[in-house]
Parts: sequence; structure tokens; C-alpha cells
Amino acid sequence: MSGSSVLKKTFRYFLKVRQRKLNQKVLIFGFFLVLSTVFWFLNELNQVAVTELSFPVKYINMPRDRVLVNDLPHELRLQVQAPGYTLLRYKLSKRQVPITINLDNYNFRYQSGTEPPRYYLLSRTIRESLSRQMLREGNILNVAPDTLFFTFDDIVLKKVPVFPVLDIRYARQFQLSGEISCTPDSVTVSGPGAVIDTFRMARTRPVQMTDIDQTVEKTLPLEEVPNVRLSHRRVTLRIPVEQFTESSVQVPIHTEGIPDSLTLKVFPSRVNITFMVALSNFSKVQPSLFRAAVFFPEEPVEKLKVQLLRYPDYIRSVKFSPEQVEYIIEKN
Repeated sequence: MSGSSVLKKTFRYFLKVRQRKLNQKVLIFGFFLVLSTVFWFLNELNQVAVTELSFPVKYINMPRDRVLVNDLPHELRLQVQAPGYTLLRYKLSKRQVPITINLDNYNFRYQSGTEPPRYYLLSRTIRESLSRQMLREGNILNVAPDTLFFTFDDIVLKKVPVFPVLDIRYARQFQLSGEISCTPDSVTVSGPGAVIDTFRMARTRPVQMTDIDQTVEKTLPLEEVPNVRLSHRRVTLRIPVEQFTESSVQVPIHTEGIPDSLTLKVFPSRVNITFMVALSNFSKVQPSLFRAAVFFPEEPVEKLKVQLLRYPDYIRSVKFSPEQVEYIIEKN
């Protein structure tokens, strides 16, 4: 083996040893760097710090004889002084537990000259209660907004009818066979006088129904209205539906308003009436239930208009022919 080959192998071996020692030093340095960072972070978590946290808020025990007419804040911003680990826990929480403000525990202050009456509560008066709810360690330094305003109005009661909001499509040859009804047909509403005075009816939530071929009974929720309480949240809807068929009758055309000295004759003298009737009422239909007539003209006209004065209330889509008739007037 030549001297140059030995020299090359020796040089490579030296480089490998040096690289291995360098890697070991880097690993050792990295380990102690991470370890020192962890100790520093743990030490910082034990230190007291100040930060701002936002919490949802829930208000309970509103006055029963009055109603709130203004919007209250949905969240409070708190300036909190606490150990770092406590603050970190709140910061990392995806969903904060709501703060509960029990209005029975505080005395409201009246803001003079307001109508309806307006009251306020200084946020600093609730800091102690909030600290007890939220913090085992630390203090709440500030609460924003700094004032909570409450506008109350006297509760007014009123009874209003229920109005079903419906979009109905019936199946072929099926129709409504009676009145649509709701049970209860009216509800008692309560709320601020300014709102209740203009409240005319309680509407159901809109509903669509298609291809209806039988009587429907359905429970519908009533539509909620801000600042209004309803005595019922739901009503039972009834829609009577039956199959209908076409039928017809012929009846004489009567004459009305004729002077005693004259006679009025019409041509033709009978009218044909067509209509839709529910199968359950088909046998009830008789010609005597209908009355068609023309009235004596105050001025000469070419033809007289036929009027249908009476027909059963349970038939639908009523048509008649002819709608006009010729006539002659004779002296008695």
C-alpha cells in the first residue's frame, strides 16, 4: 500500500470522528436549550400577569311585573390579574362558561327623566360576584362596559286570534270542505304596552302542504315576537278536506220588483247551475235550495242580468248559464 492511500484513509477517519463529536455537542446543546425553555415557561406561568378576557353573560331573575325592552350586552370584557397558568387555561378554552348575573342581588339606580323608566347598574358593583364565579386565584381589575342599562316597561295583557300562515295545494278533485280551525283559536299575549297595543294576531310559522287528499290535523308552533310572551307556544291546526264532484241543477228564473200593473216575462225562463260539491253532501243538494232572479229595469235595457240570490254554503265553484236573458214587458 502506498503512503498516499494511508494518508487519505487517516484523513477520512479523522473527519468522521470530528463530525461525530460535533453532532454530540449539538444534541447536548439542543437538549439543555429545550430544558431551559421549559423551566423558563413554567416559571413565567407562576408569575402574576394582567390580560383581557371576554365571557358570555346570562341574566337571571328579571322583575316579574315588568318587561325588559332594551338589548343587554351579550358578553363582558374583563381585565384579569392572575397567575399565568390560570390565564392560559382561559385563553386555550374553546368555549367559555357564561357569567351569571342574578339581578335579585343588586340595587338598580334610576336614571331620572326617562320614559319608560331606565335604570343602570355600575359594572364595578358586580366584580366581587364575578371573581367568585370565575377565579380561584387572581382578581378582576376592570369590567367593560362600565355600566349596564335596563329599560323596563309595564306588562300589558291582551287576547288575540291565532292566524295560520298556510300555503296549501290540494290533490286533483279534492278541496277544502269546511273552515280551517286552530285549537286554541286565540292566545293571551303579554309585553310592553307600546308593542302590545299594535299586536293584532298571533301567527303560526309558515307551512307548505301539497297534494292534500284527506283531512289534516297538525301541530304548528307560533311565531316568536321580540319582547312578547305567548300563553301558548303551539296550536293544533285542522283542515277539513274531501273529494268533490261536479253536479248541476236547473231552476226557474224569478222576477223581482215588478209594478202591479205590469208583467215581466224572460226568455229562457230557466237557468242551469253547475257547481262542485263534496261527496258527503251530494245527496243534500235539491233545486229548492237555489234561487235565481232578474230585477225589473228602471230604464230600458237590451237584456236583463240574472242574479243567483241563494245557494247552499257547502258547494264550490258555482257557475250558471245564461247570465243574461231577453225579456218583454206586458200590461195587465
